[in-house]
Amino acid sequence: MCGRPWLHAQRLSRVRQLLESTDLPVDRVGEECGLGSAGNLRHHFTRAVGVTPTEYRRASQDTRA
Repeated sequence: MCGRPWLHAQRLSRVRQLLESTDLPVDRVGEECGLGSAGNLRHHFTRAVGVTPTEYRRASQDTRA
């Protein structure tokens, strides 16, 4: 983790919002949220949430349909 748990949690919260509400590519979401590369985003998101960003997006879209 980045050493700042609150900031990290805020970034991941923003990732969730963007995955649920936009069709931005995962690498762009990582950049927008301060997590850098898509690989870094995938690592931290999967570790915190238990699914990849793409799986999370798919599941959130399924619940909206």
